[in-house]
Amino acid sequence: MRYLATFFAAIAIFFIPVVAQAAQVTPMVLTLDEIGRGATGRVEVANTGDEPVPFEVLMFRAQISEDGELALAAADEDFLVFPPQVVIEPLRQQIFRIQYIGDEALAHSQVYYASIREVPIKRERKGMNLQIVSTFNVLVNVVPSGASAKASYEVLGIENRDGQPGIVVRVTNSGTRFMAAGRRDWLIEGETISGQSYKKEYRSAEIGGVIGYGVVPAGGARKFFIPTPEALRVDTLNVEMGS
Repeated sequence: MRYLATFFAAIAIFFIPVVAQAAQVTPMVLTLDEIGRGATGRVEVANTGDEPVPFEVLMFRAQISEDGELALAAADEDFLVFPPQVVIEPLRQQIFRIQYIGDEALAHSQVYYASIREVPIKRERKGMNLQIVSTFNVLVNVVPSGASAKASYEVLGIENRDGQPGIVVRVTNSGTRFMAAGRRDWLIEGETISGQSYKKEYRSAEIGGVIGYGVVPAGGARKFFIPTPEALRVDTLNVEMGS
């Protein structure tokens, strides 16, 4: 198993000036069907730098713990990626086609990541050079026909993380389709320990800035920490989540 964050930049030192490549990847989330035309998605990588950059794409199956830790296992056999490797010229774009070709019928949706990696290259330059090599991990959800999410949630308690008070909410998905907790509206209300009423409505775009995309796998669960301006009383808390 290999562990990767949603975005990881590895720095390789060769030999000042500093050489920093820039790239943009869209979208960062793909939802694919199990079969048919919808089993293929497209990811665009733009080289916004001033030099050619080689990229490669590797596919991984993901397991996400309740605490959000990500374990990845190689799954190239489940996908057809074209092109698997390419050099993108400066200020140009490249479309990568990602097609799910898994053999077995899925009982529930599966979570994968497409790891789009900049391949380090040796450059002949005088003096010290610092090359920044980036990896972009695109979330890929493969969803069988008829799958649906079924969410339930409970407040586990209050916590203080790095001096920030907040609540911990456990979201369980007993359905057959993944759900994105960071793409739903949230309502948190209760009473502070000082006796003041508290109510906070998060729109999906806002809660996404707090917990991220918040993917909860089918048959899985996630714990999310939601900061509050002041510590709240657990016995007064009410949390609701939109569909």
